[in-house]
Amino acid sequence: MNMCTWHDARQSTAWLTLAAIVSLLPVARTAAADAPDFERLVAALNDKDSRAREEALVALGETREVRAVAPLLESLKHPEKFNPYWVADALSQIGPPALEPLLAALKDPDENVQAGAAEALGRIRDPRAIESLMALLKQGPSEPPPGAAVRKGLGLMLTVPSAVSRALANLDRERVLPLLEVAMNDPAPQVRRRAALTLGALEDKRCLPLLVAALKDKDAGVRAGAAEALSGRPGVGGIRFGWRSVVPEAVEPLMEALKDEAPEVRLAAANALREAGDGRAAAALRRVLEDPNQGVRLTAIGALGNIKGEEALTALIAQLKDRDEKVRSTAACALGEQGDPRAVEPLTAALKDPVAGVRQAAAYALGGRVSGTGMRLESEPRFGPPSGAVIVPALLAAMNDADAYVRSAAASSLGAYKDERIFGPLLAALKDADPNVRSAAITSLGMLRDPRAVKPLISVLNDKHEPVHTHELRAPTGELFGYVSGNREVAARALGQSKDPRAVDSLIAALKADDPDERRGIIAALGFLGDSRAFDPLVAALKDPDSQVRSVAARALANLGDPRAETPLTAALADPSSLVRREAKQALEDLRKKLSAPAETPEE
Repeated sequence: MNMCTWHDARQSTAWLTLAAIVSLLPVARTAAADAPDFERLVAALNDKDSRAREEALVALGETREVRAVAPLLESLKHPEKFNPYWVADALSQIGPPALEPLLAALKDPDENVQAGAAEALGRIRDPRAIESLMALLKQGPSEPPPGAAVRKGLGLMLTVPSAVSRALANLDRERVLPLLEVAMNDPAPQVRRRAALTLGALEDKRCLPLLVAALKDKDAGVRAGAAEALSGRPGVGGIRFGWRSVVPEAVEPLMEALKDEAPEVRLAAANALREAGDGRAAAALRRVLEDPNQGVRLTAIGALGNIKGEEALTALIAQLKDRDEKVRSTAACALGEQGDPRAVEPLTAALKDPVAGVRQAAAYALGGRVSGTGMRLESEPRFGPPSGAVIVPALLAAMNDADAYVRSAAASSLGAYKDERIFGPLLAALKDADPNVRSAAITSLGMLRDPRAVKPLISVLNDKHEPVHTHELRAPTGELFGYVSGNREVAARALGQSKDPRAVDSLIAALKADDPDERRGIIAALGFLGDSRAFDPLVAALKDPDSQVRSVAARALANLGDPRAETPLTAALADPSSLVRREAKQALEDLRKKLSAPAETPEE
């Protein structure tokens, strides 16, 4: 999601730039772009506007020309300007002609170039890359140490080890597996660790004996890598991939690894057992709650949260009284994951903990399990609807907490309960001084689908003084995370959830918003409401300067189920943006299915 809000002057400049790039995209998709057009695409990689740079990346990839490889590789040297995964995707679009320059790029002195080239080679899937990738696995730079920050530039960092492992996993495993087996006996611990992580990425049970044996390796880093590989979600440098679930045969070896002398091995083993959710590990994890390493303890608590049963429940409730506030807050989250009604009383008591972070964790834990996506979000009480009799009064009291994070968590959790008592306090929270609290209240009002909420939500949608701001989230361990958004966009999505036709005219009027993120939210809401009044505005939105807005408009048109949408959606198949073309193609398929399906019974 683009997190920027443009001022009027910058907005007009950005749209002009995008219009220029967009005009070149049809040319880029021909067999060969003319030299002046190609040079303009290359020049656009230096544009000040990120959206213009993104469109130029796509266009260069769609030229399918080997001369586009060099400027794309050059862009990898600037992670502050380019998402490395998008660059790799553009390189992979060029296909086999890019093979030789990409293999050469694996030896580039810049690690960002090496990583991007490896990622692209994995997507091209040419087995001729195996030898060079194996050489880089053995000789390339080290991955960041466990727990190191991996965010950089635009928020994503692609490391050489992660890219190489993923690339090898995408290639011919019958050739790759024997090479990795040899690498597991390499004298260098770093090579053995990388080989172990790559084995985990192969999703092949033939790797299991090799990884179990590596849990006894003399090097702690290799043992930790083997445990991570067995987790079902192995990763290098913060990038996760691999088996979709822990192989059952790995559980007992991982339980044994909880006794390892090295804390990084115990941590990796506990994390793997958290992914497993296997009741056999409950007793072993409970013993780890006394581990001297805080990270191991917190991970073991999380693992117990994925295990049902008396032993795990009793252990977690006891942790709510621990001296360490991070332990208490993590235990609250874990109890919420378990969803055992016997945890309701201790969690409501934790809403009075002296530490705000613990109160926040308890408030979230007492909320609902969210399912669905977009405006189809649903929230079901974690502890079952009957628990609301105890939980709702406790959360309503938390709405008056002095800490804004606690109020926000309480407002968010109340959306799971269909209780007459919560509407008034949520409505009042729309006036809270903290924008995060207002955002949570808006979302919960949308999930309630209470007709009384429509007019207040329309007021938020029309409030030009409601600023775009950073939504801040506080993790149980105390770290702060944030993302930029606007409550008008949140209100638009809540109105979509309401399914109330009274919202349509206000949403259409709000389509004049300057912020493209707002326009996307409004368009998505109109599509979800499915009202025919939105047809013409949504067709017009297919011409929006922002490609992401156009892509959402395509899906929204399909949601209307109007046969007239086939013509504009067919035209959108020729859109300059690959994202829009992809969404238009899917939208056409969805529309045709909707038109041929029996009429649905209207919702009550």
